[in-house]
This record gives sequence, structure tokens and C-alpha cells, in this order.
Amino acid sequence: MSALRIHPFGRLLATYTLDEAADWLVGIALAVFVYDRTHSALAVAALLMATRFGPSLVIAPLAGRLGTVRLGTALGGLYLGAAAVAFVLAALTHAPLPVLYALTFALSTSAAIGRVLTRTAASNLLDEHGKLREGIAAMNVSAGAINVLGPALAGTITALVGTQAGVLAAAGVFTGLAMTTWRLNGSAAGTADEHAPSVSVREALRMLSATPSVAAILFASALLLVLLFMDEPILIPYIEGTLGGTTASYATLLTVWGVGLLLGGCPSPSCAAGPCSARSSWPERCSRARTSSSVWRSRSSSPMPPRSVAGWATGCSGRR
Repeated sequence: MSALRIHPFGRLLATYTLDEAADWLVGIALAVFVYDRTHSALAVAALLMATRFGPSLVIAPLAGRLGTVRLGTALGGLYLGAAAVAFVLAALTHAPLPVLYALTFALSTSAAIGRVLTRTAASNLLDEHGKLREGIAAMNVSAGAINVLGPALAGTITALVGTQAGVLAAAGVFTGLAMTTWRLNGSAAGTADEHAPSVSVREALRMLSATPSVAAILFASALLLVLLFMDEPILIPYIEGTLGGTTASYATLLTVWGVGLLLGGCPSPSCAAGPCSARSSWPERCSRARTSSSVWRSRSSSPMPPRSVAGWATGCSGRR
């Protein structure tokens, strides 16, 4: 892919992918550990709040502030902090649950902000070279692949070596990221932040009330996300408690789910992203389908959303 020839897009892509992988390692290891320790779906749900919903509330403002800092300094500091928290988590696995939740919240927030800054910086770079579509396609394919391979890797490490090993492996990945991102220059904010549209909550609610169809779609999407996030507190007790499965069984199920998500992003109506050909290969159709939203946003009449840290923070902070 031509976008990979743009320096330092390859490093940004690798950083984004390894960040996702480390997040999977921590998430699965701690979810299994908390359930084995408490045998409580409620405790696993509280961990989910600390790793998913809690960070989403603070990612946008924090990423916006860090977007003006030199990219290497911001990412290096974030990943160094995430590595330190992961090492502490590995050493304090028998600490009270509120302490584990607080540490997990800090780690997940750092990792998520790192992904937002990396993706925003990559979009800035790609847009300058006219390769936004190709580069975002590469990042989406990478994210889809790690959603398949991440659970398998995390489950294998956790099942064979233990939960502490999974967290330590994540700490090692974050340490490596901290060491390799210090030299990245530029910032994630780009030049379009000052022109990015600012919409208050009240204005957003007014727009939704004026467009019931859009409000219905957003409500359905939010409900679907809630239902998807509800699976973890249910799956672990069901697999290990009811079915008598193991950590490997849980990881296998998540891996199959990731495959389903990847395939679900590759429907035939991918022509919305560009010209389609009946001879297009499956990977080409997949790439078009997974990049349709990014291409649509780049063609809109508003200033370039992909170059805004706030845009990526609100649109790409979640992983699953």
C-alpha cells in the first residue's frame, strides 16, 4: 500500500496496533482474574466500567489538551505511565478491588488517548500527502485484525502462564511503545483544530429534535453498543461457571466474535466508498466498506474532521 511509504506512517500504524494488542492483554487478563477471585458478574461489570465507560468520559478533553504537545512527548509520557501502572497492577493483583479498578481506569485511559493521538496524527500526515483514504483503510484493517488476534493471544498467554503474565506482557508492550515514540515530531492537533466546528450539548440536542430520523438512528446505535458491552459480565460467568469452560474458551469466543465484526464490515454495498467493480477482490471490498465513513467525512462541506483531535476522540476512542 502506497500510504506505508509515507514516513512515519508505518511507525504510527505499528503504534496504534500494538496499543490495541496491549489493551486486549490487560482487559482479558483482569476480567478473568476478577471473576476467578470474586465469582461475581457484578464485579466484572464494575471492571468493564473502569476500562470502557469511565475512560470515554475523559478522553475527549484530555486528548484535546495533549493534542498541542509535541507528539513524541505526549505519546512517550502516556505509554510510560501506562507501563508503570501495568507493572503496579501485576504486583498488586491481590489489592482491594477499588484499587484495581482505579489503576485499570488510569491504564485504559492512557492507552485510549494514545490511540486517539496516533490516529489523529496519522490522518494529518496522510491528508498532507493526499493518501487519507488509503491510510485510514490500513488502520481500519489493522484494528480489525487485532480484534481477531488480540483475544486469541491474550487468552493463550493468560491460560498458559496466568493473569499476571498477561498484565506483564502488556507492560512490556507499553514500555516498548514509550521507547519508540519519543522521537516522533509534530503534534496531533494539526492546523485545522482552530477551524473545527464547536457544538454544545444544547445545540446537539436541538439538532436531534429537529431530525427525528437521525435521533432514532443514534438511539438505536447507542442501544446496540450497550448490548454489545453487556456481554463480558455475562460471558465469563456463563462460560466458566455454567459451561465449565476455561480462559481459552472465553478467548476463543471473543476471537470468533472479532471475526464476525471483521466480516460484518465487508458487505457488498461498499460502493458508497468509491467505484465498485464486479471483479473487485474480497479484501478490496472489505477495505472500501471499512473506510466508507472516513471517506464520507472527508468529502463533507465542513472543515476536515479527521484532522481534529476532538473528532477522533469522540469517534474512535472505543475499541469494541
